Amino acid sequence: MRALIRLMTVPAEKRDIAWLTEALQAAIQLEMSTIPPYLYAEWSIDLSSPVTDPAGPDPAGVQAAISQIVQEEMLHMGIACNMLASIGGHPQILEKAPQYPAQLPVNIHAGLEVGLAPLTRELVLNKFMAIEEPVEHLFDDPDFTPSGSRLIGQFYDDLFKTFARLSPPISAAGQVDLSDAFGSVDAPAPFGNSLIVQSLDDVQAAIALITRQGEGTDAGPFESKDHPGELAHFYRFGEIYHGHRLNPTSPFGYTGDEVKMPPVHMVTPADNTVSAGFNQAYTSVLRDLGQLWNGGPADLLTIAFVSMPALRQAGGVLFQGGAGPAFVTVDESGAPLGPPAAGNQVARVSNEADVAAGAPPARVSLTTGAFRPDPSVHIAYFRDLDNWSNFQRTPDVNAAINVTFGFYDSWRAFAGDASKEQAWIGSLSGPQVRPAVVMLSDRQQQTVEAHYGVPVPLLTLLDGFERFGSDTL
Repeated sequence: MRALIRLMTVPAEKRDIAWLTEALQAAIQLEMSTIPPYLYAEWSIDLSSPVTDPAGPDPAGVQAAISQIVQEEMLHMGIACNMLASIGGHPQILEKAPQYPAQLPVNIHAGLEVGLAPLTRELVLNKFMAIEEPVEHLFDDPDFTPSGSRLIGQFYDDLFKTFARLSPPISAAGQVDLSDAFGSVDAPAPFGNSLIVQSLDDVQAAIALITRQGEGTDAGPFESKDHPGELAHFYRFGEIYHGHRLNPTSPFGYTGDEVKMPPVHMVTPADNTVSAGFNQAYTSVLRDLGQLWNGGPADLLTIAFVSMPALRQAGGVLFQGGAGPAFVTVDESGAPLGPPAAGNQVARVSNEADVAAGAPPARVSLTTGAFRPDPSVHIAYFRDLDNWSNFQRTPDVNAAINVTFGFYDSWRAFAGDASKEQAWIGSLSGPQVRPAVVMLSDRQQQTVEAHYGVPVPLLTLLDGFERFGSDTL
């Protein structure tokens, strides 16, 4: 997360293809981070609750409105994946899944913590409307206070400006045709037909679609001037909060028909044991989507979407049972994935209980001066590293490693002979080199943080390399 925040501090004129690659990955994480909170609120609506209203428990269609917003956020995530793939990047989905409560990437709405909570008017105003806040407010809403911080629309505007300035080669290779999953989309052809990015114009259309569906346009609160009945997300949430429809003509205001708040299951997320089945299904969907954009078969998109009703049903069962889904990604054993709390791995070894059980006490490395933990910490790290980089490497990792092997010989020659410097520099000039190095570097950082915590205790990490090099692990 700190790296994503630093991403936006790079001066515009210094933003290169590596910056653009990281920014597009951040866009994927941004869109992904909104989906579980919106789903949690949607699924918390209790349509089985007995009511006296002849129109049913949700006469205004609040659940349907949030469901449509979720579908569009999924679309935005898919478009962001295609934009990243268009410049040779490899979208990371399961590896970058948010852990809640979370803050939005790239310092958007700084300080805004987004969690999993049942639907309430306060949640809609303080979280959901804040997330979707437009750059330009079309009318004064006395209840909504503009954040004054970085907004999603501003982030995407910066992203497109960099895209336009760099004008990188754009390829359809690695992208996914989203038309079967999302149907026709109001965007210029050919982009609107397949949602595959093939030109800078398509990039502009993609970003325009994402921003206007979220915040409307400078001319109105609608997704498109051609579809005045479809409100942008910010204003759809505004109707739920204010309890009235938005007047569709200027001057705009929430003065229309009543929007009744439906009955809601007021529950908190389940622990991992209760939510185990849901977590496995959720992880499976993210894994399928990640493989889809990294060389997997095209039917993985269908599989992921076919899985969504079952995921929804599992979430509903949890709510009926008095708890909500935790949206935790897990491994095959059900253990949560992702980095532990800072220092968890290092801090737990060689403590008094370990020593009492016969483990050697912690000591200091004579070479690095670092805290020297039990070797199991280092061993687990190197096994994890070996798994993703060798024994269980995915197609995208394999491709990146092959790229790095392509310039290894020139590095070895330069290391032994300074006159070989130009050959070494030349070997780094290929368009695939930087994305490959960035991807492998990100995976390496993720693996280090998962085993050593955040911030990384550098000297302790070096202790592991010292032991590995001396064959003492």
